[in-house]
Amino acid sequence: MKNILLLFFDQMRFDAIHNSCLQTPHINELIKDGVFFKRAYTPSPVCVPARVSMNYGIYPNTSGCYDNSNCVIEGHKNIFEVLSENGYHTEGIGKMHFSSDKYALHGFTNRQTQEEIFSPGDNDDYRRYLDENGYDYVFDAHGQRSEMYYIPQISQLPAKHHPTQWVGDRSVEFIDKYSSDKPFLLMSSFIHPHPPFSPPTPWNKLYRMGDMPAPFVPDGYLQLLTYYNKKQNRYKCIDDGVNNYTVLTLKAYYYACISFIDYQIRRIIETLKNRGLYDSTLIIFASDHGELLGDYNSYGKRTMLDSACKIPLFLKAPNLMAGKVCDSPASLIDIMPTILTYAGVEYADLALQGEDLISVANGASKRACVFSQLGSNENGLYMIATKDEKYIRSEPDAMDYYFYGTRQEERNQFDELRDKAEKLKNSLLAQYLKKERFLNNEPRKISDDKRTGHIFQDHIGLREREKIIPNGYRVDLR
Repeated sequence: MKNILLLFFDQMRFDAIHNSCLQTPHINELIKDGVFFKRAYTPSPVCVPARVSMNYGIYPNTSGCYDNSNCVIEGHKNIFEVLSENGYHTEGIGKMHFSSDKYALHGFTNRQTQEEIFSPGDNDDYRRYLDENGYDYVFDAHGQRSEMYYIPQISQLPAKHHPTQWVGDRSVEFIDKYSSDKPFLLMSSFIHPHPPFSPPTPWNKLYRMGDMPAPFVPDGYLQLLTYYNKKQNRYKCIDDGVNNYTVLTLKAYYYACISFIDYQIRRIIETLKNRGLYDSTLIIFASDHGELLGDYNSYGKRTMLDSACKIPLFLKAPNLMAGKVCDSPASLIDIMPTILTYAGVEYADLALQGEDLISVANGASKRACVFSQLGSNENGLYMIATKDEKYIRSEPDAMDYYFYGTRQEERNQFDELRDKAEKLKNSLLAQYLKKERFLNNEPRKISDDKRTGHIFQDHIGLREREKIIPNGYRVDLR
């Protein structure tokens, strides 16, 4: 049977692959068996639109989903619906980040839910699991947000009950017990390494501050930051200067989160092998976007710089050359056509905008570039990338950015390479912007007031339980 495993992560940088500083022996082993796409980009450097683009195989200019807003996609079917209609069992485990009716099936045959922020009354499987196992007093199971959002912190949960372990456990159990005569698609979706970076003990000690490489902060880096970068540092409460101790510890904890994921991948892959399914299973490894992690003295995503816009993307398929590195541009929108091609499902009438990555890996790509978008109109941030070029347009800043053939983006080359830059700019206009679907779906406005800007970031699902403060004290649960 043509089974499919989609290993998906939130906010994992592209350099989590082939990184000598990271302890990821099982990711390293896995990528030896397939193709790594070294020029893979997110269609949007923020969670919801990136996932919408992957699930539906379309760019934001078609979906109308440009930011973490309530995105309702009309006139399109997602990958889970299509596979379910074509004889697959589709199982979703972990964070899906559907922006509307977030606990609905959305085409899955079954979901085992773990969303990072839930509301009172939400039926979250992981939260129920914690309550049943005596952890009802842990209010911030995924780490404390708000003022602590970008402060490295140890998980309040032991490793065996950590959210990353829960997704690993459920995935292993699903593969081990699966007995249907239907092929399956399993999406194992991990919240980490999304902030707060909160690995369990003793995984938090895999890396130490003194051993961490410094972030990439080139001279003149301020000229590379756009409106979104400047605002999000304030929104994350980290705009009052650089503390190298905190920055390097933060990176150590981020790496620890990835190593704990690596351990789960080992367990999942071993289970596939024990069931005799590994060689015949299509495996895709990807992230919705990256993380600045101190590069350019900035944090978070919402930028078209590689640190946040470039993603790790790996593919293992039967009869596909192992150990290959592909430099053709790739995108999350390619995952849906790749899966449907592998499953033998016709999709010509679905108007997908991506390409089959197996064909791309074999040198049969029909395109020269991929796109990315955040916001629209006067708030639009846009990117077009080829195998060795990248052009960015920031409408709020009225600025053009161009990078050519550089391993790290350290200066804007727009003026010095204007002919090349203008050519790519014109391609962005002709191939993407002229087809943009404008909706009243502008990015969330970020307050200049730190306190106001952080209130919405608290976990809100357990507010009633948190009202245990004795008389004479008050807890701010706004």
